[in-house]
Amino acid sequence: MKGFSTLELIIAMAVISMTLGALVLLTFASSSLGVSSEEHRDALSLAESLLAQTNGNAQKDFNLVVPTTTIDTIGARAYTEVLSVQLERDFLTKAISATVSWQDARDRTQSVTLSTFITNALHATGGNTCDSVLAGDWSHPRIANAVQSFGSLVGDTVSAYTITGIDAYHGYLYVTASNSAVAKETFFVFSTAGNNLALVAKLDNDMSTNTGLAGIAIASSSAGTYAFVASASSFARGQLQIVNISNPAQPRVQLTYKIPTAVVPTAGLGNAIFYKDGYVYLGLTKTSGAGKEFNIIDVHNPAAPAWVGGYQVGNDVNAIYANGSYAYVASPNGQNVIALSVKNPTNPALAGTFTGAGGANGERLATVGDTLYVGRTFGTNEFYLLNAADPTHLSALGAYDLGTGSGTSIYGIVVRDYLAFLLTNAGLMVYNIANPANAFLYAPTLALPSASKGVALDCEGNVLYAASNDTTGHGFLSVITSQ
Repeated sequence: MKGFSTLELIIAMAVISMTLGALVLLTFASSSLGVSSEEHRDALSLAESLLAQTNGNAQKDFNLVVPTTTIDTIGARAYTEVLSVQLERDFLTKAISATVSWQDARDRTQSVTLSTFITNALHATGGNTCDSVLAGDWSHPRIANAVQSFGSLVGDTVSAYTITGIDAYHGYLYVTASNSAVAKETFFVFSTAGNNLALVAKLDNDMSTNTGLAGIAIASSSAGTYAFVASASSFARGQLQIVNISNPAQPRVQLTYKIPTAVVPTAGLGNAIFYKDGYVYLGLTKTSGAGKEFNIIDVHNPAAPAWVGGYQVGNDVNAIYANGSYAYVASPNGQNVIALSVKNPTNPALAGTFTGAGGANGERLATVGDTLYVGRTFGTNEFYLLNAADPTHLSALGAYDLGTGSGTSIYGIVVRDYLAFLLTNAGLMVYNIANPANAFLYAPTLALPSASKGVALDCEGNVLYAASNDTTGHGFLSVITSQ
């Protein structure tokens, strides 16, 4: 069976072809004999430079490709450079245009435009379908779906379905839940058409136990589309499950994988999960007997996963986020964040740590470019922006206290351009992070249904999806849009 490496090779070849032979559209606006050819050359050079810079940003992080406007002066002439960006329907390609305009000697507006496409080759098999380009008015986000009660959505308003994770992917929302009854479903698929949720399928990941699932990460390969889920059902049977979702209407547990007992001899259930480049990064609850809570599993062939390396965190792993050659781990340790070098997956090694003031636990992570975003439990400064250009020396770019009380604990982070969306126990908070040292609350806190507390946040296109649970363990799903 073909695996993830095959698809990645095909995509990489396609992108190389696009890079070397892409059709770049060049247009000039209403040129006249009075327009200096030197001005055209300068404008064209600026447009080419802007596209080259954008391509460099895309190679580093596709989410860095966002609209910009800058002004450059050459001699006595001022040139306005505008980069427009549009995410294509495949969620892997962005159409970009660099337009440089100026006022000529007769005070008429002239312009040059270069257009091309950039593809997200580095993470083509991952499940991130969020659009980094903001659309609409996010200063007043709103819940768009009429039905938010999870019980109502799945046709069972009696049982308590406690949501643990969500992942939006190509028109579907995949949801994991814990379990309080052996015969109750723990994995759900909803369609998201029209910003409403409709149940497509559901299954019980383990018919023998009643603990359920703790997190989800989706990826596609030439072999199909898979949901990698952190299993909290049974230490004896395994901590990772692979659910085949090639047909979203018929999900099936393809296999359950147990980390070798030589690595995790006792205890340690699946608690956090992240996928990148054919590897699953699986975080466990605290083990014993020198077990490793951070584990790297090769899933290039989803039918034959293999453990390749691990690291002893010494506590629960609450979140994992991998970027480049490093994986970041959030935990209740004294070090809220640890950076692990995973360049050699067989031997992940400690690179750096960060501990914020106040003693709060590390809960959620996200990265864009060289910035690492950290969400913590309530205390002092629940939200940190870290400079991760050198993961061996993580340093704070900004630290923000979200308020008082347990409602300020952060359990979801999505970063899009200059906005950070934070899901807390109190609701959705939106921060303007254009200046990390001077971030500020951008929108009123959006309350979650039935005073439920946030547990997971994801995004597809320009839409956010939030999961929350009330004090009795009943779950809610909110589709959040701009005005």
